[in-house]
Amino acid sequence: MPFAFKNADGTPVDLSGYTLEFRAVNAAGAEVVKRNLTITVPSSGQASITLTPAETRLFTEGLRNKYEIEPRIGGLEQKPWMHGFVMAEGGINSDL
Repeated sequence: MPFAFKNADGTPVDLSGYTLEFRAVNAAGAEVVKRNLTITVPSSGQASITLTPAETRLFTEGLRNKYEIEPRIGGLEQKPWMHGFVMAEGGINSDL
């Protein structure tokens, strides 16, 4: 999943020196993913994360699962930049 972070005026956030933590919990509140995004183009505010099939299987199917992206500068937590819900649906092939 690619992300492009922008300031209030629409200019890209310079992600140099940042880490961005992605955290997701299932509908029961159990943590299913907690790891950093890959910052792909720091000066353009671009970052991405790819969830594995094993991670996506931990989401509660048919219910809202919460996520947030929290920036850190020098290891210090900042207010989350993004949060929301993921709705998981079952697939045909659960082995991939």
